[in-house]
Order: sequence, then structure tokens, then C-alpha cells
Amino acid sequence: MAHWLASVQPAEPFFLRNLVVFPLVGQNGGNGSYLTLQEASDRGWIQLLDTEDVSHVVLRFQGREPVVMMEGEEVLGARQNRVFVTTLVAERPVETPVPVVCVEEGRWSGGTTFRTSETVAYPSLRALLSSSVFRNLTHRRTYEADQGAVWQSVRTTLTRLQVHSQTQSLHDSFEQLQDFLEDYLEEAEFPEETQGLVSLAGGRILGLDLFASPALFQKFARQVLRGYTLEAVMLMNRPSPYPDADQVRRFLQAVEGLSYRRFPGVVHGEEYRAMSRGVVSRATVHRNHLVHLSAFPVSQN
Repeated sequence: MAHWLASVQPAEPFFLRNLVVFPLVGQNGGNGSYLTLQEASDRGWIQLLDTEDVSHVVLRFQGREPVVMMEGEEVLGARQNRVFVTTLVAERPVETPVPVVCVEEGRWSGGTTFRTSETVAYPSLRALLSSSVFRNLTHRRTYEADQGAVWQSVRTTLTRLQVHSQTQSLHDSFEQLQDFLEDYLEEAEFPEETQGLVSLAGGRILGLDLFASPALFQKFARQVLRGYTLEAVMLMNRPSPYPDADQVRRFLQAVEGLSYRRFPGVVHGEEYRAMSRGVVSRATVHRNHLVHLSAFPVSQN
């Protein structure tokens, strides 16, 4: 990761209530010419279909430009809402199962087709996904996440946010707090050259997201921030000291210094993953360019 992260630097932070956001600027060499799931769906190039296996959905892609589906990105409908357990790149027509987890424990009914959303899971849930997938890839060579731990995290989040959900759905948190979360996002404004961010709340780092280019970051920025703001709401009762840029730089150095292992990508491309010294990180690489990297603090137990 060193050659992709070496030039990345935190810019001047800004506050979204108790959420502190450090834009990341730099140049990792990617061209960033990717469609999002929403863009590919609008063109009729992509379908996501449910199966009897809660841990997989079928991806049908007939596009002529590569598409990126982001780790933690939520898809709605079918029998249960799901999120992707890793960032996927599809660059040519393909039909294949892709790994997901359920974020709606109390429903198993409906159709078989998913629709897109404007939400990405909150960072502590994404950290859980990244950690459990790393363990399963290391020991079993599968992109499976810990479904039981995900359901427990969603239940705890609903309780902390005082959100009632008949089906224990993560998406109900985003819907019921929509106006409040949009108030957070009103002041979000990134420098033109921003490729990613590091966010903090309650005096601690929540996570890092870095994309192939400023253009790709802009496509995902509000989705990603919705996840970070949801976690920030849960930390509103904790003091948020003035942000320390050195703390962010140390985190970037820790992510850069991990010993990464290479794995085949789920659809196309490759993955690099590492977990050590209280940090978990994963990166999706396509044609030797970084597409998306995420990293989170994790318990060292």
C-alpha cells in the first residue's frame, strides 16, 4: 500500500456537529473512470437477484464500462436488505454470486430483485465486516462475514438510536433519522482534489476511505458520510476535543505500514487485506490501480 498512500495527506478539517472530517488529498495513480451501482442500474446494465443463501446475491452485469459496488453499500428489497461485504469491481459482462450480509433480521419475504440505496453502513459495522472477512479469507478462503455479529450490531444500534424497527432493519435508522442526518451533511464541502477522508467523533478515529480519484470520491462522498454521521449520532454524549492532525497522520502511517496479503477479487481485480496493531484494512485493486481502500480501528483482544 505504500506507493498508494505515500502521497496522501490530510487537509484542513471541518466539523459536522460532533463529527470531524479530514479530507484526504493526493494522487494514487488511478484514473477513477468507474460507474457506481446507481449509474449502472440507471443504464439498465446491472441486476442484483436474491437467492436462498442469505450470504450471497447474484450479480448480472452487461455493461460496457466498469462499475464499483462499495463495501458496506446497502441494497434494498428482495427478501431482506443486505450490504456488500467488500468493494467489488465488474469490468465486463458477468453473472456470478457475490458476498453480502443481511441487515434486516426480521424479514424473509418479498420479491427477488434488489434496488439501490443512498446509504453505506456505519464504520463500526464495516470494521466488523472487514475483520471477519479477513479471518475467513485467511483460514477458509471465503468472503463470508459473521452474520450473527452483524445482526447483534444492528440490534444494538437501533436501541442506542431509539429507532423502532419491526423487522430489525438497519435502513430504518437512516429513514427515521433522515432529516437529522441531512442537517449534519449541510455543511459538508470538500476541496476539489479530495480523494478520501478520515472521520473522528468522541475523540477517536472512526475510519478512513480512499478512492481512485477525486471524481470517484465525489460519487460516493454523501453515501459514505451518512454512515459516519449515523455513528457520530451514537457518540453525541462523548466530548469531542479539537481534532489532532498528527493523530490522523499516525493512523495513515499505521495503515500504510501493515503487512498486506493478496487475494483474488470477488468479480474482477484483486484484494489486499491486513489486520494488526489495532487496525484492519482492505483495498480493492483493478488493473494495478487502487480503486477503494478502507481502514478502521479495531479491538486488539
